[in-house]
This record gives sequence, C-alpha cells and structure tokens, in this order.
Amino acid sequence: MAVKLFELFYLNQADHIVLVTGDTDIMPAIVTCKKLFSKPISIILPYKRFNAAFDSIVTKSIKIKADTYGKHQLPSKIDLADGKHIHKPTEW
Repeated sequence: MAVKLFELFYLNQADHIVLVTGDTDIMPAIVTCKKLFSKPISIILPYKRFNAAFDSIVTKSIKIKADTYGKHQLPSKIDLADGKHIHKPTEW
C-alpha cells in the first residue's frame, strides 16, 4: 500500500487519497508523501480501531460506526446473468 500511495502521487494520478485502514505501518509513507507532494491524504478507520497518531499526519480522519457495516452488507443471495448464484457467508 505504501508503494502504491507514492506511485499515485508521483504519476499525478490522484489529487487526494483516502485510505481505509487502522494499521499504523502506513504512517511513514503518509508523512513522506505529504512532504514530497503536498497533497491531501485522509484515513477511514474501521470500527473499534483508533490511533490518535493519525490525527496529526492526515488531512481528515473518519471513524466507521458499528451500524455502518449493517447498512452496507451484500444481499444474502446474488443472482448472476448465467443463472448461477453467489451466497453471502452466514457469519457476515
């Protein structure tokens, strides 16, 4: 992910990058890309993931709430054009 972040900005393929992660391993890449490219980087933190260290290095930080997952689930069954079906795992 760190290399892709750098690549997108270096090739001028993004004006603003939004990452969905709570993993702090990406922080050095965020700091370096903000310094080199001066473009905004935002982060979306999964439910129950929080690290205040992100607040000082990203443009914006958003936390996903528990009920958000329920609102954006796949249907239990998806019918494909070829007549086959995809079933959502019950543990989801």
